[in-house]
Amino acid sequence: MKSPVLEANWLTLLLVPLAACTITVLFAVAALPALLLAPDPTPAAESVGAPGETLALALTGQGSWILNGMPLTSTMVARVLRARPRSVVALRFQPSGALSAAQVAGSLAWLKQHSTLPVRFEAPPVAR
Repeated sequence: MKSPVLEANWLTLLLVPLAACTITVLFAVAALPALLLAPDPTPAAESVGAPGETLALALTGQGSWILNGMPLTSTMVARVLRARPRSVVALRFQPSGALSAAQVAGSLAWLKQHSTLPVRFEAPPVAR
């Protein structure tokens, strides 16, 4: 025969985890509206220092340069970089995904040789 004291202790021991689970569920349900009404996070705008123009420069898989949408040879790109207006404060460089890492590194070194502008590298989109 079981004693009533042992049964009472058993029920008391079950009461603690049950209370803990109840409090956890209540807190989760109470926090749900705040989580649903929170604004979506927005990425911070990237600053390039002083305001000004940025030249967009792309390198195709065949090695052709495209400056602000115009195809140019490397000598023409070098000439444009040397004669750039003072309002241009940075270069945005995006190489083709077909280029090897060595070709991209060589192109970045070539750009740094021909321009004193800071180069902002944009990785090509990854094919899935």
